[in-house]
Amino acid sequence: MMKRDKERFESLLAGWLDGTISESDRQLLLGIIGRDRGVEAWFETQIDGEQAPLDRETSRRMLERIHRVVERENRALKRLRTRALMVRISKAAAMIALPLTTAFATWRVMLPDVQSVPVEVIVERGEKASVVLPDGSKVWLNSDSRLSYSPDSWPDERSVSLVGEAYFEVQEDEKRPFTVTAGKFDVKVLGTRFNVKAYPEDRVTTSTLVEGSVEVTTPNGSYTIEPGWQVGYDAVDNVTTPPTQVDTAVQIAWIDNKLVFTDELLETIVTTVERMYNVEVVFASESIRSRRFSGTLPNAGLKEFLEVISLSSPISYVVKDGTVYLSEDSRRIELYR
Repeated sequence: MMKRDKERFESLLAGWLDGTISESDRQLLLGIIGRDRGVEAWFETQIDGEQAPLDRETSRRMLERIHRVVERENRALKRLRTRALMVRISKAAAMIALPLTTAFATWRVMLPDVQSVPVEVIVERGEKASVVLPDGSKVWLNSDSRLSYSPDSWPDERSVSLVGEAYFEVQEDEKRPFTVTAGKFDVKVLGTRFNVKAYPEDRVTTSTLVEGSVEVTTPNGSYTIEPGWQVGYDAVDNVTTPPTQVDTAVQIAWIDNKLVFTDELLETIVTTVERMYNVEVVFASESIRSRRFSGTLPNAGLKEFLEVISLSSPISYVVKDGTVYLSEDSRRIELYR
């Protein structure tokens, strides 16, 4: 793409993003995107300039998304009824910053006539991600999690929905509270740092406050908690656990890829491991489910975790085709009694 063409393209793109582009210029822009191969090279230079560049395969997928958006607009913007964004992070079990992905999410929200399309960030098992919301608030998403919000409500109402686990650093704004909804569990803040864990398969949903103040609402009432405290809600029995003091460092250790457990059942630990490493764990021996473990594993891989479990208890393991089989090692039982 020649320098003059590049400047023209960037000018047209800016007008499209802020909604000021004329119909004739819009058609010109769509034509450039559809036929000029230099657009791909331009897009890749934007990626290369980011602080945390995405790999080539991810950038290719994102460019394909741009082309698909263009094709849909040419047919009819009103047909857009699916979610606006699905972020798939290809680097397994690693926290990476995604400034360009975030910009892409904002770009989709700013498209003319598609403000009602929800934005959804999806992080699959074995992955982690960080995103920046339109107000500048930062969110870290744990494995197997989903964050969504409707552009219609922003910026007047800062509200997001969560399935899974996320750590929030919310920009302070006294006039516009920030709300996280996780099923029947709501967390309302003005500006603070907190963690919400709300996996569908977990019996209890929790919110842990790191800094500031939050109001947690469940079907049983509301609680205002202080830093270092946690509120839990059991959706099965419809029981709310009153504020309890906890170690916040343990609650948010996952952000730094740490596995921390304190006198926890192996069965509970395994649920976290399955999400973190995108594996299935099978108990070949039912008796080991109730064994308890305590420890901290910084930046541990799956193999390191399995070795620690095996060395600290009479448990052996076999990994085959993405499945981990845990069994009791009868030859070592006496050593651990």
